[in-house]
Amino acid sequence: MINITVLPGKMKYEYENEISVSEFLHDISYYIPHPCAGKGICMKCMVKISGELSSLSDKEYGISEPGYRLACQTKITGNAVIYLDVEHPAEMSFDYIPDGNYSIAADIGTTSVEISFVNTDTSRCYDFLPFNNPQLKFGNDVISRISAGGNQSQLGEMQSLIFMEIKSILKLFCTEKRTFSGRIYVSGNTAMQYIASLRNTSDLGVYPYSVKHDFINENIRFMDFDVKFNPVLSAFLGGDFLGGAAYVMEKFKYRNMLYMDLGTNGELFIKKNDEIMATSCAMGPALEGMNITFGTMFTRGAAYHFDSKTGSYMVEKSEKFFGITGTCLIDVISYFIENELINSNGEIVKGDEYFEAAYYSNEKCLKLNDEVCITQTDIRNFQLAKAAVGAAVEILLRKYYVYPEKPECVVLAGTLGKNLNMKNFVKTGFLPDNLCDNVIFAGNTSLESAKLSLIDEKFRKKIILLKENVKIEYLDTQTDFNEKFIDHILF
Repeated sequence: MINITVLPGKMKYEYENEISVSEFLHDISYYIPHPCAGKGICMKCMVKISGELSSLSDKEYGISEPGYRLACQTKITGNAVIYLDVEHPAEMSFDYIPDGNYSIAADIGTTSVEISFVNTDTSRCYDFLPFNNPQLKFGNDVISRISAGGNQSQLGEMQSLIFMEIKSILKLFCTEKRTFSGRIYVSGNTAMQYIASLRNTSDLGVYPYSVKHDFINENIRFMDFDVKFNPVLSAFLGGDFLGGAAYVMEKFKYRNMLYMDLGTNGELFIKKNDEIMATSCAMGPALEGMNITFGTMFTRGAAYHFDSKTGSYMVEKSEKFFGITGTCLIDVISYFIENELINSNGEIVKGDEYFEAAYYSNEKCLKLNDEVCITQTDIRNFQLAKAAVGAAVEILLRKYYVYPEKPECVVLAGTLGKNLNMKNFVKTGFLPDNLCDNVIFAGNTSLESAKLSLIDEKFRKKIILLKENVKIEYLDTQTDFNEKFIDHILF
């Protein structure tokens, strides 16, 4: 019998046979990023572990931190102790949620998942901590997930991963007096909704990217869950976008606005009076930390803000940081530009008192501390993200506005806005500076739309009505998109 202890918390588990660290962490509903799908090349699944373990793999000889191993490369062969840096779900308390009967609103993103418990009697909502999408083992971007979803076996596993995670949370949540109704309302991008409903994703990844299921009347029952979904607009404008758009139009009564939800996929719409035009752009997960060497979600030990005046960092629940979030990445890149540590092409040219110029894995980098750095590849991934958004914004604006005319407000959706420095956001090229007069941070509009749809069926009807009135602008049909994209790559 193999005994595994998890610290902090001293939780103990028993296994009859050896198990990989990744599989064990999955079993206990503790998820860490797997951007490389378990190939051992991204180095993001490092965990501190001691005990009887398999020998070092070739991929692990570069790890300089004693006691750390790659979860995807390491097997637990005997008794072991794992030290986890963030809170484990089993140690989280639901004491802040009163007794009653609850349904679940869920925002399923490519990188992370957020849920909220919605009281069926009072309509009060209680948000739960976000967690990594367990499907990350199949790749960190939506294209990887679409590819995997074309295989029936992998599709079934990805569907199960999501609902097993929710089920494990419910085991901790439910008590004799705090119960679950069985209802889940899902808002997610089109691929995530296809996967959650066990629908083959092959068509989403092949031109003309057709959508056979719009989720207006397509509900499912899975693992004793009754699951309903937000309607989707297109292959790359999903229920998260359409629900979020309906939510901000309901909450903010501006007749003219620009809406931006920036994740792995950038989703935007421009509104002028009663006309609405939407588009999407492939950003990659740079702002979510998935293709940045030391990138991370907003979690304990993550730096989420850099102060250019003092050279200090704001870190979540820790004095030392092991990685940086998208907002900190924006701050740091802005500083690089301002102080000419990088040139207009994004090339690293020098260091300074806050950032030492060095090399990481034979690549130029700028060090943030002894362990964390920004590499030349990280900067290029950032450039690709901001170029996609910058070009999309420019093309949308010209459809309805002639400079200096502009929207009344810009609405930024998603968790990015929580710690975003708007000045740095503009300096790095995501948004023109003339649009910063009235910026609204709307939070997770996708999750809010799922909550409202559970509470009020009339709101869901508004989402369906909006679906019929939105025009879609396909950027690949714009003759000058590539030109605009290249223009926006430069700093």
